[in-house]
Amino acid sequence: MQLPGANAQSIYRGILPAVFNNFSCSTKATNVLDKTLTVSPANICKDFGMGSPNVLTCTGLDLLDDLTKRVTGDCTPHKQAPVASKSATGEAIPQPLPDRRPLPPGAFDDTDALLAAEGGTHYWYITNVINLFLWAPCQGAAGFATPLVMPEGWSLLHMESTPPQGPYKIAIPMYAVLKSGDGKQLAVVIRGTRTAVEWQVDMTYVQTKDASYPGLVSKGFSSGAALLWPALESILLKEVVQGGVTDVTISGHSLGAALATLLAYRAQVLLDDKLAAAGKPLVAVGALLFAPPNVGSDAFVADFNKRVNARRIAFQWDIIPQVPCAPRMMACQGSIFTTALPGISSWNYAPVGGDITLTAAGMPVQPQAWQKLETINGCRILPWAIATHVCSYPCFYSKSAAAGAPEYGRCKLWGQSKGKLDASFCSGYPYHEPEYPSKGMGSKVVVGNKPHDNSKPFELIIGGK
Repeated sequence: MQLPGANAQSIYRGILPAVFNNFSCSTKATNVLDKTLTVSPANICKDFGMGSPNVLTCTGLDLLDDLTKRVTGDCTPHKQAPVASKSATGEAIPQPLPDRRPLPPGAFDDTDALLAAEGGTHYWYITNVINLFLWAPCQGAAGFATPLVMPEGWSLLHMESTPPQGPYKIAIPMYAVLKSGDGKQLAVVIRGTRTAVEWQVDMTYVQTKDASYPGLVSKGFSSGAALLWPALESILLKEVVQGGVTDVTISGHSLGAALATLLAYRAQVLLDDKLAAAGKPLVAVGALLFAPPNVGSDAFVADFNKRVNARRIAFQWDIIPQVPCAPRMMACQGSIFTTALPGISSWNYAPVGGDITLTAAGMPVQPQAWQKLETINGCRILPWAIATHVCSYPCFYSKSAAAGAPEYGRCKLWGQSKGKLDASFCSGYPYHEPEYPSKGMGSKVVVGNKPHDNSKPFELIIGGK
């Protein structure tokens, strides 16, 4: 569908946000919407036609703009999880990632074997990344004294913050650099989106030519990485080129994974050049990318796959690793976000190689409940998004750590909670019934091909097989 003229576009952008913002799951619905829309979270780009100009996608950008203004950096340090130092098989973690370069364009040949070998290390990194995500907004909170949970045997070498943001101009930590006790390993953990400013970075997917990368890259992500690079460059020169560090792994989730993709590339280029000049052994920069958005064109991806020892990790129904859509992401003319340039109708994006897909069936806790996330509940989209995009990663990998880790893996979606919810529950949960209930009364309407059930509270499901 082509974008309509300015007047029609204004109508879409004026009416639809109002409809969505005032939509109530407590109102009695009819069968009007039945079987009119089917959306699979596994193919969000295709189902919404995001590769070519259409009204729905551009309206969605404006809806996201409204949501970004409501983002708050809640301080929840009590939900940090302890970080196990042993894997499920008793091995000390983290271990340096085996060098699997060049990365395959898609998935590794045997991801089960790879996860068996590396899962404990993946667990260690995602746990530290999520802990930083929870702790970061606490900087500047009145009376705040809770420290960032540190893994056993590691020390905090550096904390890098984004520029001051928000009404109080608070600088929120974006990444932490950790160093192992033996001085051999350097771990960089980068958190995901926490502020409205960072949402703007996420959504500015207009591409640009940056001398630090081949091909074209996201302007938002590359500008974010540029702010964080100088401090990391100095650390790499001191600790690796001049010091005794022999292993570097950069990890992030969501926005953090996008930034980790770009920073890992720059780190590899830097170290290849400086270590060779110093006559020292080369270091393969590891990159553990959890729920990574796509960051660049085919040309960028081709060179990245040759250089960086990465793992691209995505939960099967997480929509964030699908965007910006590949091979094309449409450009919205006149969008609130910077997505288009004159004469540009779409951008070329591609996922980096080394795919690892996490499945609901593989969850160590409540796998049947996780499998229900195959459909998007229109009345509970936010909890669904948090489960698929955030909780799925620490939950899946908690089984790769020493006994007891799943209790802190944010795995639980169903069941009664006692007292304050802790790191055993995914945020926004638990549900107490075998179906996704809404809080309202009225009929249940299903958009898709599943039957009506008027005996239960109103439920709008977009999806299904």
